[in-house]
Amino acid sequence: MSTYTCLKYHLIFGTQYRRPLLLKPIRQELYAYIGGIIRDEGGNLDSIGGIEDHVHILCGIPPRIAVSNMLRAIKASSSKWINDNRHTSHHAADVSTNPAGDSERGSFSVNVVPLPISLSTRILP
Repeated sequence: MSTYTCLKYHLIFGTQYRRPLLLKPIRQELYAYIGGIIRDEGGNLDSIGGIEDHVHILCGIPPRIAVSNMLRAIKASSSKWINDNRHTSHHAADVSTNPAGDSERGSFSVNVVPLPISLSTRILP
């Protein structure tokens, strides 16, 4: 017997102090790199985007991986990629987890199929 899961999440992370480090010329390459991180961890990337100071990711994460671990892997690897490729004049630890000034992050579960709720639907106590 097999088990089917479809766990979709909206992940968001920002640069440290919301610095505008994710400049337009590197974003597409960064997004492709993040997609590779997600695939390497066993997940799948559905959509990705953002601006200079934060990234939004819609992805599937297998149940064996904690959402916090996936987000940590994405942040750590993408920060290292930015550092290694000298894509910023600032210290790229700004996009990694840093206790001295941790960047903002969030994760939200996403319903794959919207629930059919109308104004006439009653929610019973």
